[in-house]
Amino acid sequence: MSLKHTLLAFFSMVSMGLFAQDALVTDRPDQTEASSTVGKNVFQIESGTYLSTLGSLRYWGINNNLFRYGVNDKLEFRLVTEVGREKVDGSDEVILGISDLQAGIKVSLFSNEKVEGAFMAHGFFPTGSGSLNSGEYGGFFRFLLSHPVTDRISFGYNLGYGYYGEDVHGLIYTYSAAFSLNDKIGYFIEFFGGSLKFEEFTYAFDSGFTYLINNNLQLDFSLGKQIEADAAFYSAGISYRIK
Repeated sequence: MSLKHTLLAFFSMVSMGLFAQDALVTDRPDQTEASSTVGKNVFQIESGTYLSTLGSLRYWGINNNLFRYGVNDKLEFRLVTEVGREKVDGSDEVILGISDLQAGIKVSLFSNEKVEGAFMAHGFFPTGSGSLNSGEYGGFFRFLLSHPVTDRISFGYNLGYGYYGEDVHGLIYTYSAAFSLNDKIGYFIEFFGGSLKFEEFTYAFDSGFTYLINNNLQLDFSLGKQIEADAAFYSAGISYRIK
């Protein structure tokens, strides 16, 4: 199994919403998926690059794209594509190719001034090239919750289950706190992880910033670390919205 698929349960690379009502709300850069959908007839692209490390393994997600389209105000369709590069330290072998395709939906369940909830599900399809192809079908589902504390502070939570192969499946959980430093800059800190086969728990954290260029264009940067293992990631991206 490739490094990308080994880490996928923990570093999904797919943020809580910031606080301007009409501002762009993305599902990057943190692991906590936003509880809002993009809205009717809205097309949103969230692109980035990231480096994941696990011991001597290095995986570079050269170009990761999340495409989101709002069928209506409650439902959005989602598609994830990625070009990646994998290498082991000390080895001359480099694997470059396309990772498995993801497709899914997000459904808004409820929303009011105090709390917002949604359901999201993704399927994985063994369409990747070479060893970047998992050879298996899989996917995950999550229940998404968020609530504002003040005009500038918001909490978000995800709880779900993921299946990435016979040996990589189990609980997914995330908890994120987001802070609006001003009208342009957002900051988040987050704890997340899961339990492989509902037996071995994993714990990780990440943190990062977003910069809202305008209501339809956002930059981001983040980094994270798995606490009990020699695994980490670094990510940067751009997101834009077309109404």
